[in-house]
Amino acid sequence: MTDMTPKEKIVYNTIKTIIKTEDVYCVHVTGIADEANLPISVIKGCVGSLVKKNLIGEVEHNEFEAY
Repeated sequence: MTDMTPKEKIVYNTIKTIIKTEDVYCVHVTGIADEANLPISVIKGCVGSLVKKNLIGEVEHNEFEAY
């Protein structure tokens, strides 16, 4: 597995836990923030990095990002 930074590990594990425990197929950044105790800007950076490393997949583009 590609090396992850400590914050990426937190975000990755949080996503994994939410998907397992809440029976969902995707997680929104605010959902991760509620569990990971990290600022949204850090989570967005980690998610982008994890996508680039092919460790997670982007399910759909955030339609509300522009607003």
